Amino acid sequence: MQCKRFRCIPIKNGQGFALIFVTLATIPIALTSEIHLKMIRPWHFLLLLLTLASCKKQPSDCIECNDPAAKNYNPNASGDTTCCIYGKNKPDVKTKLADAIAESSGLVFANGRLWTHNDSGGANQLYAIDTTTGSILQTVVLNGATNVDWEDLAVSASHLYVGDIGNNQGSRQNLKFYRFPLSALQPGADTLRVGVETIAFTYADQTDFTPRERHNFDCEAFIFFDNQLYLFTKNWEDSRCHIYTVPAIPGNHQAQRVDSFDARGLVTGADMSPSGKEVVLVGYTRGLGVFMWVLTDFKGGRWLSGNRKLIKLGDASGLGQMEGIGYTSELSLYFSSEKIPLMPARLYRLSTNSYR
Repeated sequence: MQCKRFRCIPIKNGQGFALIFVTLATIPIALTSEIHLKMIRPWHFLLLLLTLASCKKQPSDCIECNDPAAKNYNPNASGDTTCCIYGKNKPDVKTKLADAIAESSGLVFANGRLWTHNDSGGANQLYAIDTTTGSILQTVVLNGATNVDWEDLAVSASHLYVGDIGNNQGSRQNLKFYRFPLSALQPGADTLRVGVETIAFTYADQTDFTPRERHNFDCEAFIFFDNQLYLFTKNWEDSRCHIYTVPAIPGNHQAQRVDSFDARGLVTGADMSPSGKEVVLVGYTRGLGVFMWVLTDFKGGRWLSGNRKLIKLGDASGLGQMEGIGYTSELSLYFSSEKIPLMPARLYRLSTNSYR
């Protein structure tokens, strides 16, 4: 995003609201409805995390679920029984990421390597990561591309896609994807240069481009499926997630909204399993809890037509600002977090057997 941040909303618990008010009063920067993490001193960050931990969590609207393993299980569940909530399933820290990718945002596995990039204002480069040491194995420069606000990566059988889709203020009119052939990713050289094609788009239902804090046209997550790019939005206004489609071919397009659900937080990354049977979304809540949605048993590109699992991964105090998510196999999911005060950028791993 153009200015990476967490935002806070009023807490219904009076004591919690008062604590947050006192905490914000100690931060010597101009604030309205948001906290700029990179501007906060370490002691501010610790105080903020302690405060948020003391606040009541918002109740979930996943009322009933037909899975006995879920926290909201009800044997007599009726209505939407496909939304299930599970306890914490914390991923393991694999390694600290190299300083050059401290702003790691998207992740994707392509040609036998895990790739990432930095977000807004970073270089127009992708980086292959050593998943053991966190070091950079190879750098790929995208000739003719600009990193306005790169947020995620996706792959098809023939191409790798880079999403310049961050829209923090809701005012961008130059949203786009870049793509280049997977065959251009050749091993050997420390640095490669590749040419790109551009897929430009606007949201068909967006008419107001006035810069503002609360809107539903930010996006940090997408996947490729059936010659379409599916975007999963990061809704600052209502914490829902809208799903849009854009043709995965160069040109100027309109993103069409096809579905929506209550994400109960801000979605920051997405990926599809190698088998195509599972889609995962990672994100964080207003209380800085890190979560993952697991979508299964869907039909075609109707991602919400099957089952949904909401899995709590932990808290930002232990995991940092989780941004990227990507499968390296059917059994392994990797996550990346950005550098924030007191915590370096990290790479995490979670076994998919832990929640299936």
